[in-house]
Amino acid sequence: KVQSNGLSTAYLEDIRIRSVIRQLMGLALVPHEHVSLLFDHLLEELDEHEHEQLDGVFKYFETQWLRQTNMWNVFSISDKTNNYSEGM
Repeated sequence: KVQSNGLSTAYLEDIRIRSVIRQLMGLALVPHEHVSLLFDHLLEELDEHEHEQLDGVFKYFETQWLRQTNMWNVFSISDKTNNYSEGM
């Protein structure tokens, strides 16, 4: 969604935008019960310009992923890969 929202350049050049997007990805690694709270916190921490830039990404994440965290949250899973050769 970074590319489809025109954020490729911002992701590469703006450390704050990159950090927020990486924090969104990191929500998969926090306890399931904290995901919504941390998502809201990330959104609240954005300034007006960042909010405008990242609005599409946040809306996509909220509608596609936030409602079904049990499908992608790996906090309680000991093997966090689907590449079984990595566990050898």
